[in-house]
Amino acid sequence: MKEAIGYIRVSTTEQATQGLSLDNQAAKIRLQAELADYHLAEIIEDPGYSAKDLKRPGIKKVLSMVKSRDVEAVIIYRLDRLSRSVRDLDRVVRACNKVGIALISVKENIDTETAGGRMVLNILGCISQWEREAIGERTAEALQRKREQGEKTGGTVPYGYDLAPDGVHLVENPKEQKAIALMADLRAQDHTYQAIADELKARSYTTKSGRDTWSVKVVSAIIRRKKAA
Repeated sequence: MKEAIGYIRVSTTEQATQGLSLDNQAAKIRLQAELADYHLAEIIEDPGYSAKDLKRPGIKKVLSMVKSRDVEAVIIYRLDRLSRSVRDLDRVVRACNKVGIALISVKENIDTETAGGRMVLNILGCISQWEREAIGERTAEALQRKREQGEKTGGTVPYGYDLAPDGVHLVENPKEQKAIALMADLRAQDHTYQAIADELKARSYTTKSGRDTWSVKVVSAIIRRKKAA
């Protein structure tokens, strides 16, 4: 019988809400190996890891075994268990193809030993990447709308503003707005960030935390944010 390994992964959220538990994936992989007449030597796990990149101990072990040709096939339950990035997915597929090792996905019924399987894999990978980028774009647009409406979008309250009593919206802090205007004016006159920091201290303007010493990094960040507004 041909040797195969399985690979399974869950993030904490997925494990709790989407029914993609490690045991569930492992059971599907064992059944696939039996149906395809593979001897399943090992199932490698990455519990609690996201698929944003390949910096996972389990997938690194898989790639190492592929490179050394220790097996003849890698079986996964679903493509996104490997990666949600087309680039990283392509890297895994190329590594397998280079040494003649099949990549088999149970859910999508893909076997890269066949030309049809490789074509479908590329199409599904592109769709997965598009979906992830579309979600990112929608999130960015939603945050931008919140900022335009004067709502806090997470993190600390930016310099020049205070949090309104409702705990959601931002209101201008008059003194800090004067400091921002001064920074912009001095920068327009070609003052260095350090010179601006020194002038702010001299005029008794304080940072958001109440310090009278300004760093170049803080000053430049505030000026850049004003330009981008």
